Amino acid sequence: MQPYQPLRPMTIGEILDQSFDLYRSHWRSFIKLVLAMIVPVSILQLLVGIYQYTVYPPTPGVPPTFHFTILDLLALLILYFVQFVLYLSIIFLAVRYVLNKPVTGREAISYVIRRSFPLAITEILVVLSVLGGFILLIIPGILIGILFSVVMQVMIVEEYYYGDALRRSWSLVKEQMGKTFVVLLVTNLIVVAIAYGVVFAFTIPIGIAVSLLNQHFQHILTVVFSGFMPLIFGIIYPFSIIASTLLYFDLRIHNEGLDIEMLTQQIAQQEGA
Repeated sequence: MQPYQPLRPMTIGEILDQSFDLYRSHWRSFIKLVLAMIVPVSILQLLVGIYQYTVYPPTPGVPPTFHFTILDLLALLILYFVQFVLYLSIIFLAVRYVLNKPVTGREAISYVIRRSFPLAITEILVVLSVLGGFILLIIPGILIGILFSVVMQVMIVEEYYYGDALRRSWSLVKEQMGKTFVVLLVTNLIVVAIAYGVVFAFTIPIGIAVSLLNQHFQHILTVVFSGFMPLIFGIIYPFSIIASTLLYFDLRIHNEGLDIEMLTQQIAQQEGA
């Protein structure tokens, strides 16, 4: 049995510790998954940036402008789709490690793509619900976001979709909203702090050096880093996804007395059928 397999309700500190342990134990699998999906997108963004620079070269002494093209729109749509598939694939990978039934990154991606339609429609429902809450007032938007924070895990583990998935997440979180909010806040702050720390560590000295040259090199630097930003975040982001997945299991253990080993056996029987 893995040390990060939850058997009882965990404290916030235990969720964070076990998230670090799970990522540290299986970081190769998560990084391979991230690289397989993010690197091609980063290359695409870099090529689009080079295209922008070639077709609309900067004029000396004139502030650079951005020209939005169909190519940019296509690249943006591809980026969002890849991020969506990657997010759910990491959840699937994390779930399987918790259940001691590991899979490959390819199997995780295949699972998500086969179910991409109901997964995507449910995600759209979540986004619209949260946006509706923010349109009313900021606080309702935040509360709705918290209540629907484990919808993805519900879809992956329990295969509930659409309104059923939203209602299931709501019922799991509503009694533990404070704990859920803190876990999500802390993990995302950690990811943002590390990611921007890495970015600043490279951009500040390089930016100073490039500023001594000319505007063309400054533009090239911006293009290059716009391509690498998704990769930097992609490598660090699995930690927060793992934490939200462990939070999902913790909520089920707290609310329903979930037996992880029994769930593992049920999934094994379903897959063997």
